[in-house]
Amino acid sequence: MSKSKTLVVAALYKEIHTVNCPRGLITGIGKTNAALKLSKYLGDNPEVERVINFGTACGINYKIGDVIECTEFINGGFSYPGIDNIPDDKIIQTSDYGSSVASFDSFVTEFPEEAWDRAIDCVDMEAYAYAKVCKEFDVEFLCHKYITDSCEEDEQESSWEERVSDGSNLFEIVWENVRGS
Repeated sequence: MSKSKTLVVAALYKEIHTVNCPRGLITGIGKTNAALKLSKYLGDNPEVERVINFGTACGINYKIGDVIECTEFINGGFSYPGIDNIPDDKIIQTSDYGSSVASFDSFVTEFPEEAWDRAIDCVDMEAYAYAKVCKEFDVEFLCHKYITDSCEEDEQESSWEERVSDGSNLFEIVWENVRGS
């Protein structure tokens, strides 16, 4: 696949500031921003065949500094009271192998209750929205997360601030590996 048909997407510039890619999109933080900006971009650029998300996440089953590939995307914190059958789109799976990420609408500072019900490996605020948009546009989606913090750690938010741009150098290595495939 031509690298010009691949879009690298992140919530914040500092998550990908060292990644040298021909197409990049910064969506802003949160599922709503992610869905709106990526939908508009894909609608305006139908030649895009693959979207790669590089971003940060809070680790549940991984340690700070790990880079993981996520292939299961969960719409975290979204419940369906009174509905017996959970809609199919609460979970999007792009491969049988890889880690799971639950996307919430706010910065998660406590162990999410949903992690007891499913094997959630990390949490973020955008990956589910990116996966959902790519599914709707029939575009391949790859997702890599850099673990910056851990649920319930002391000073979690300041830990994230200190480490948010550290993953960019690691994502540059991942980019070199996936851009030609």
